[in-house]
Amino acid sequence: MKRDWCVQTLTLRRLSTFFLVAVFFSAPSLFAGTATGADFLKIPIGAEPAGLGEAYTALAHGINALNWNPAGILQTPSMMSRPSMGLSVSHQDQLEENNLDHLGLIVPNQSGKNSVGFDLIRLSYADQVARTADREAVGQVSAYDMAFGAAMAHNFGRYQVGTQLKVIRQELAGKQADGFAVDMGLLSATPSPRLVMGLAVRNLGPQMRFVSQSSYALPLTFSLGSAYRVTRPLTLAVDVHYLPQQRQTVLSIGSQFSAGSNFTLRAGYLSKLAQAVTNSQTSETNRGNIADVSGLAGGMGFQFRQFNLDYSLTPFGELGNTQMLTLSTWFGETLEEKNNFGSPDAAPESLPVNRVILILPVSNETWWGSLRP
Repeated sequence: MKRDWCVQTLTLRRLSTFFLVAVFFSAPSLFAGTATGADFLKIPIGAEPAGLGEAYTALAHGINALNWNPAGILQTPSMMSRPSMGLSVSHQDQLEENNLDHLGLIVPNQSGKNSVGFDLIRLSYADQVARTADREAVGQVSAYDMAFGAAMAHNFGRYQVGTQLKVIRQELAGKQADGFAVDMGLLSATPSPRLVMGLAVRNLGPQMRFVSQSSYALPLTFSLGSAYRVTRPLTLAVDVHYLPQQRQTVLSIGSQFSAGSNFTLRAGYLSKLAQAVTNSQTSETNRGNIADVSGLAGGMGFQFRQFNLDYSLTPFGELGNTQMLTLSTWFGETLEEKNNFGSPDAAPESLPVNRVILILPVSNETWWGSLRP
């Protein structure tokens, strides 16, 4: 037991060192300026995290974990005995008739030690009128942002570690800007079985350039979170997100209540703790209000067998509301199937089998010799 504890402690130290080295090499771009580009990477992906007010670093699990804490892709639904694949599709109505779509895929290893995942994000902007220098309309201009990610996670016992590499493309009027970023995540158990800690670094990568414009930094985000199961149906989560490029710290508080085995209610709150005066960007936390309280978000989830349908609503005041819908499903053997038919690894005699036994009367042991020509 002592040896295992020492190995886990050494592993944690190595992982911490890896995070620090990654942050060190990203330091030259941390304070290059307060403006960032590719801000679509800050949009919450998945109705479940959005409904929790983005307090999801420690709660990250399954397909939603791809864009929050890649270590969480090791977490599969409790109803699954042998999951073979998870698939998720999300659609989000953004402001000003913009739409964000997400496709996620996870393939867990049967041993539970490893898991890989892939996801695609696309933000489509409403067409804009193209004008000349004299303000004459000459047609329409289309634009979109897209990111493709490949993730991998490994289970070290008490600690789960994951990373994701993302390829980024932004296009406007036929002109492109390309880049890449890395996400890293860590989930850790604690002495209390009710408490889980999480750490994530998202959008760590070099600056991007659009045509001849000045380079711009990616929206680097450091997140530290914890989740505590108060009772079996009620879970509380708290996250602190730090955006060094914008010199901004955001506190997220989320709650999740399972009203039944197939229905879940969620509520979240985002509080902006600090923001530099020099930051000219409008913060994504400058939201509208529910019941005269700004920063609130909410949602719900439904589960039917291996299917999950999640919905979230985030108000933005006079600009309108952002709604998200996520449909996900898992393939493989469920606990119900395992209990009904037994494990595939069970011995043949333990499985329910219909057998027919035919007994032939034989006068001597070499009766088959008479069948020869």
